[in-house]
Amino acid sequence: MFQYATARVLALKHQTDLLADSRSFRTYRLHSYSIDRFNTQMVEADESSLNGFVLPPEKRGLLSVPWWHLKNRGRLKLFHESGFQYQPGFESLGDNTYLRGYWQSEKYFRHIASQIREELTRPDPVDEQNQKVLDEITSVMAVSLHIRRGDYVSNLRTMKVHGVCSLDYYEKAARHVADCIEGSPVFFVFSDDPKWTRENLKLPFSMRFISHNSVADPWPDLKLMSACRHHIIANSSFSWWGAWLNPSPDKIVVACRRWFADRKRNDQDLVPADWVRLGPA
Repeated sequence: MFQYATARVLALKHQTDLLADSRSFRTYRLHSYSIDRFNTQMVEADESSLNGFVLPPEKRGLLSVPWWHLKNRGRLKLFHESGFQYQPGFESLGDNTYLRGYWQSEKYFRHIASQIREELTRPDPVDEQNQKVLDEITSVMAVSLHIRRGDYVSNLRTMKVHGVCSLDYYEKAARHVADCIEGSPVFFVFSDDPKWTRENLKLPFSMRFISHNSVADPWPDLKLMSACRHHIIANSSFSWWGAWLNPSPDKIVVACRRWFADRKRNDQDLVPADWVRLGPA
């Protein structure tokens, strides 16, 4: 979603097609390629749409990069993200640019936020069970709360980079939201590990644990999260988008102060300035 939103800005600026390179999803195991199921304005980068352009190699190798430069002949410009902070050179990029990176900052696309929110929706009808949850969300002071575990816990390498948000963070975040609003909050809890969450998350507030949707198709949960009035997010792009897709200017969004366990990674532009950050520095 970050990659699409950022690339869409360039496509609109230069009034050209946005081409999506989905090659990496052939071997990606965490989730399937699904951005093409949204109302996105893009075409797949294949032989017919590239018009002779050559995509850069997926992985850098001794011969792959020189081969690409030889075949490309300077026609396609490669712009590589150098870190998680906003890249100042982005504004001056021209047409025929290949973006390589995560682009995890709304600074790239916040000036067209309403358009991005419209395009990052899906035309699927809401099923009966999710409609009941949506009806409840709109009838109470709903707060989405997302707990990300999955590979953050099971994969040691991923754990060292990301870490997980503590239960203390969620308790403090819930109290912060409750203190800032009028009325009694109802926390709608989402997680890729619902069993652990039910057993361990204890809040002195009303909670609804949402676990009926399939992890393989994240859109229904994303839609439910974005329908809530306020949000408590994990250090996860999934809950980031669940909060960001809510267009309300009055929403409260709480994020953890440290997005990465790896302190070398700069996350200053990852969380919007008007969101609240809690937790240890």
